[in-house]
Amino acid sequence: MIFRLAETSDIPQLINLRIDYLKEDFGNLSDKEEKEIVNQLEGFLRENLNRSLYVFVCEDDKNIVSCVFLQKNEVPANHEYLNGKYGTIMNVYTIPSYRRRGIAQTLLEMAVEKARKENLSALNLKASPMGYPLYKKIGFVDDYLRCKPMVYKL
Repeated sequence: MIFRLAETSDIPQLINLRIDYLKEDFGNLSDKEEKEIVNQLEGFLRENLNRSLYVFVCEDDKNIVSCVFLQKNEVPANHEYLNGKYGTIMNVYTIPSYRRRGIAQTLLEMAVEKARKENLSALNLKASPMGYPLYKKIGFVDDYLRCKPMVYKL
């Protein structure tokens, strides 16, 4: 197995893995939803891959079997992000037949190292019940926010 940063030639496989992740985590997508997501991902990945988005992959026999996305973000500096830079970990996904082999842990460790090199202040993520023990194992801690996260759907 090969662990590496994704390249533009990997975009079709990354899109397929993202769709698989979304279906597994959130349930089936309608044909319309899937088409819109695929179209957005194609442009987003072409524009951002290895610029503001780093995707760490595990490849086995030329097939990507696992991935971790690291999105760089910049905001006005504050007490949590003194330099205004932080990362968001997302789309941690391993195809079922490759799970429980330490692949996601290796990819997450690669993402943490990249975040250090990029001088990010912190890494944030939303932990699924399945991923929570792994994130704790490699050093993520529960984030007890003073303010309650909210969303306004447009």
